[in-house]
Amino acid sequence: MAELLVVLIFAATSTVAWALNVTILRLGVPRLGALGADVLECLGFGVIFLTANVGVGMLTVFLLRGVTSWFVTLYVFVDVILVPVSFVQGVALFCWRRQSGTSHEVPVVRL
Repeated sequence: MAELLVVLIFAATSTVAWALNVTILRLGVPRLGALGADVLECLGFGVIFLTANVGVGMLTVFLLRGVTSWFVTLYVFVDVILVPVSFVQGVALFCWRRQSGTSHEVPVVRL
């Protein structure tokens, strides 16, 4: 029942936001395929940053354990704040790429 409530709230706020953007802000109606691709790209950047933050954090802990006499626990990187901060990094990268005009361009790496 709680899951249904979350889905209903998500649907309601999304519908209201869409209606306000179209009527008040006079934004055009988006193509849903392109919009979905942008959302997935943005979420993908967030997942990449989350993985990188956890990986770099673990390497740092292991390095500190090996070089110093300090014992630093890996539980430092289980903190719940790491997820939203990583996704903010992903949104920032997505917006940066969008403003620079390089989004949807895949760089070709020649060996």
